[in-house]
Amino acid sequence: MPATFETLVHECDRCNGKGILPHYSHISGGVCFACKGSGKLSQQVRVDGTVKISLEVFKRDGEFDYASHRQTILTDDKMWGKCLLADDSLSVEDARNLWADLKGNANAHLSVTNICGGKEDTKVYQSWHW
Repeated sequence: MPATFETLVHECDRCNGKGILPHYSHISGGVCFACKGSGKLSQQVRVDGTVKISLEVFKRDGEFDYASHRQTILTDDKMWGKCLLADDSLSVEDARNLWADLKGNANAHLSVTNICGGKEDTKVYQSWHW
């Protein structure tokens, strides 16, 4: 089945929809480069149900610190698109239960970041057992 897309238009967050940045008036008259002076940004997003799910677990010295859960519709270039859900305060039990529910979902991935001695080590998994 071919992908279905929709164009979302929203206010430019760099210039707050004004199209110009007064503090850069000395460069190209202050025209916002992000929206090219229109004050609007558009983005192609998939609306055919292709949702990427990510669960990020953060550990400190090998011990669970916190987890973050995101669900995002993919854009036409397979990059992250519109965020549908964001939760940055999952407990270890909630994170385990969520990952168990997502088992076998090809659009789900888990990343585990361990911060130890000021260094970060991140691993990404398609499936993972706690």
